[in-house]
Amino acid sequence: MADNGKIKVLISAGTSVRDLELELDMTVEELVIMVEALYAEEADLLDLVSTQGNRVLIPRSQLAFIQMIPVKNSSIGFGF
Repeated sequence: MADNGKIKVLISAGTSVRDLELELDMTVEELVIMVEALYAEEADLLDLVSTQGNRVLIPRSQLAFIQMIPVKNSSIGFGF
């Protein structure tokens, strides 16, 4: 199964007990570059748009961790 350019991310922000779960139309590498740029440019917000069109802004100072999980293409049936 090949990577289809989508990832599921779990984001822990601030003192929240719940992690934010999003599916994004980007690769792990693209998100890593975006987060590195966030810190290199000292930007204030991580701006993400989910595959459902929901926009999420997370203050850089509140980011605890981001777990990135590539979403694999799933085959149904006989694998054709």
